[in-house]
Amino acid sequence: MNARTSKAAMDEAVNAAQLAESALHELSSLRRVVNRRSETINAAGNGLCALANLLGADASEHHMTADLKYGAACAVDAIGELLKEFGCQLWEISEPEEDSK
Repeated sequence: MNARTSKAAMDEAVNAAQLAESALHELSSLRRVVNRRSETINAAGNGLCALANLLGADASEHHMTADLKYGAACAVDAIGELLKEFGCQLWEISEPEEDSK
């Protein structure tokens, strides 16, 4: 291996190391986003379970007024919209970038 070949090999190794470092940084950023989103989704799931029990899923009878039922329905709707939004955001984050040509 001559000096020119050795220099080219070193340059390629440095470029590969920089690409690996960049990929690790992106992965770390993605993990932070997923961690934050999963915490919110978990909280939404807990809320839905509580509402399900309030609506009778726990086999107990809960005396709910019409206003309370309407409030529960609005809460379920809001949680559903939240989950749809987070699902779209996670999809966008995880989608591979298209090569620009």
